[in-house]
Amino acid sequence: MRREEIDVYKRQEDVGLSAMGISFRVNRGEWKKENWKRFAPGIRHEIIEMNFDLSGKALTDGDHVDFYVWGQDRRSPPNEGRSETRSLDIIDTVAIHEQIVKEVESFQKSLRERLAEEREVREKVAVSTPNWGGLLTEQRQVARRLMNEETSLNTLLERMAQDPKTDRDTLWDHRGLAESLHDLNRTTLPEADLALSAKDLPRAAPALDRAVSELERMSRLSAQSAYEQTLRQLARDQSLSL
Repeated sequence: MRREEIDVYKRQEDVGLSAMGISFRVNRGEWKKENWKRFAPGIRHEIIEMNFDLSGKALTDGDHVDFYVWGQDRRSPPNEGRSETRSLDIIDTVAIHEQIVKEVESFQKSLRERLAEEREVREKVAVSTPNWGGLLTEQRQVARRLMNEETSLNTLLERMAQDPKTDRDTLWDHRGLAESLHDLNRTTLPEADLALSAKDLPRAAPALDRAVSELERMSRLSAQSAYEQTLRQLARDQSLSL
């Protein structure tokens, strides 16, 4: 709740308050004035709380609103005092959350694709005469894509933290995934790269096994976290409808 103190007098004599209200404009268009309250004669000072209801203003995502509160005295024509002009931007939180959900689903899809690629590299290592040069190229492609996934997830996490519809459990789950992906990109995958470069099967196979196992775990956790958020949101919606 924001309190405004407004001086509506320009002369020494106090003739009392007549009316107060709010003026606003959308996207720097025409100013519109709304009356909030009219005062009976004799009222010289008043503290009131009023809500500036935007629900009926046909505002959409990205709209910019300027507004100020005004008060008038009982002269004819009246003196008018006003608050500072304030501003706010309209944000469609539903649309933002829906986009975040889509990006989480895209991240999950990408994890599954990287998992399939890493499994394929692991299977090729197991053959009797591996194509070491080709395997190293494929592994580095997987590693580069996973590094990009880490960057994308960190960007997504920043938006999830600002989204009122993303619950905290889901946010913390995906922060944990970001940490796991960070560790994978800087420990296990470099080990696999070194082993493949050296054509060292005893080292390459375990490193790739660990990478596959970690990608499987992260993929399951992300999907489970998103599913549980959906259940929690349904429970909240039901409780609000009761």
